[in-house]
Amino acid sequence: MLLLADGFNEMERLATESERQRRANAWQQCVEDLFNDPRNQRRAILASRDQADYTHPLGLPRVEIDPLCDDQIAVFLRAYLEAQADGALAALQCLELLGHARNPYQLSVLAALYTSQGGDLPSNRGRLFAVYTQSLIRREERANHPHWLRSEVQLATLNHLGYAMQAHSESTLLPCDRLLALSPQTVHLERDTVTLPRDDLLDLACRASLLITDSTMAIRPSRVQVQPPAPPGALCGAAHAGQVAGGPA
Repeated sequence: MLLLADGFNEMERLATESERQRRANAWQQCVEDLFNDPRNQRRAILASRDQADYTHPLGLPRVEIDPLCDDQIAVFLRAYLEAQADGALAALQCLELLGHARNPYQLSVLAALYTSQGGDLPSNRGRLFAVYTQSLIRREERANHPHWLRSEVQLATLNHLGYAMQAHSESTLLPCDRLLALSPQTVHLERDTVTLPRDDLLDLACRASLLITDSTMAIRPSRVQVQPPAPPGALCGAAHAGQVAGGPA
């Protein structure tokens, strides 16, 4: 038996410390009961986007995935896209995206975009980043998060945040409280004004990998979203139709 379990980074997002501890204890007991005997043929792989068990160690060996090499990228594309693999690889090379494709998650998103765009990727980097961002947000929308914010609200707010980070900081790695201070209080769309629950916005952006939390709880934008030559502040890849209010002076 092989157990594949993913998403252990989500345990830290449970509502209470007691619930996080209860889940961690349950997984640890499961591993000890079913997978701890070297004589059996059972194996378990517990995966996470980032630092796996966080403050609730499960006592398991930890393995980090190295960046994919060129041959591994090609193998993935052949398995995922079959006859379209060569065209997708050429598109990644043409747009200088192989560096991003070395991350397996980002490569899977780029491959999915290639098929959804009719066997091509947008040649304009800003347009590519916008489509990429929208794809990540749509993935999270299907998860039915109880604190979900409409995609247009997220896009307009994150675009503002990208500009604010460039205007008010020399670094793209910021403490969470600083990032909250740079976030707008409201966003004005075409037909309504939305008061933003900023904690929820940052949580959703981290879930979608648009923002990335490091081990010190500092936050930085995903590299794909701010890589030049995208326009300034292109956290979301392109300007959107919303306006925001309540950012820093």
